[in-house]
Amino acid sequence: MGKLLLFNPDTEMAIADNSANYTPPKIIANMAYDLSILPCWWGKKEDIVKGEASLYKALPESSKALLKEHGCTSFYYGHEPNLKGAPWGMNMREYKRFKRYKASVPEWNSATRLMYSRESTIQLFSRLLHNPNVPECCQLAPENRPKIYTTVSWLQQDLVLPAMLKRPWSSSGRGNLELHAKPQDKEIDWIAGSIKRQGFVVAEKFYNKIFDFALEFHIKNKKCKCIGYSIFETTGVTGAYTGNVIDTPETLKSMICQYISSEDFEKLEAVMTEECERLFGERYEGYFGVDMFAYKDENGCQKIYPCVEINLRMNMGILAIVLNERYGMKGTLKITCGVPPVEGDIQLCPALPNSTYYAYVTPKG
Repeated sequence: MGKLLLFNPDTEMAIADNSANYTPPKIIANMAYDLSILPCWWGKKEDIVKGEASLYKALPESSKALLKEHGCTSFYYGHEPNLKGAPWGMNMREYKRFKRYKASVPEWNSATRLMYSRESTIQLFSRLLHNPNVPECCQLAPENRPKIYTTVSWLQQDLVLPAMLKRPWSSSGRGNLELHAKPQDKEIDWIAGSIKRQGFVVAEKFYNKIFDFALEFHIKNKKCKCIGYSIFETTGVTGAYTGNVIDTPETLKSMICQYISSEDFEKLEAVMTEECERLFGERYEGYFGVDMFAYKDENGCQKIYPCVEINLRMNMGILAIVLNERYGMKGTLKITCGVPPVEGDIQLCPALPNSTYYAYVTPKG
């Protein structure tokens, strides 16, 4: 059965809204449009993309040649039967939308919605820290582990500073609040509003991270498999995603193992795969990633924070893996706002005069 692919970058915002009629902000709607043919690159010949076919036609011939050989070049026009719904990420709106398209999708309910929240991150974190095979460099003191707060007063009484506060449904640096001092009126309003709209906030100790990376997974038939590694770049202020390294698995692993020994990294990968299968194997099918980072503790020792967030969806790290494995690319995957590609870059989506967002690869060396 072929898949009906859709790039919906606002999926966490839609989950938080929890409405079939959710409408994204204009800037995010622009992103969804400008990058709507991105799924062509991870799709397969039998798949179909729900995107703007005109954008595919506007691609440089060199990009179209790559897609014709290795990717997906078919687009949805409303009459293709027997498709499996495969959006970037699932939510109530996409559930209803794919039902209208008569594409098969898993049931969406309140329990499913909660699975996509940061509560799952905390559950996985707890499982990892109770697993005797987790490397010592990934362990955290009990007082430094992430915690859920459902009231402002409780948070103000209990919070240890500095801290990073996060909304339940957010990703890629959005929905975060960095606190180094007692929250003032503006921060209290952010906390109260987040709890009112989403039910709770998660607080984590603030760390001076030195390196971001992730393990990427796929679950099928209740079995979880690690499909590769992701090294990504974020902005220093908000932690927003800016790009991914594209290279061979061996090279990516060697880069990660500058911060964790090869032996400990293999242990972490095995434990993470095992615990993700236990947590999600019965309830989820498809791609997902677990973000981590390296940091130095108060004594200057290099450590690993093993579960920053779970992206229970397709993500740019997996796209970077596909671009290397299937297309032989090496370099940097860039998703930018207002910064178009230059000569020599590989356009994943066309850079048009009216584009706001761009997706391209800057080749290595």
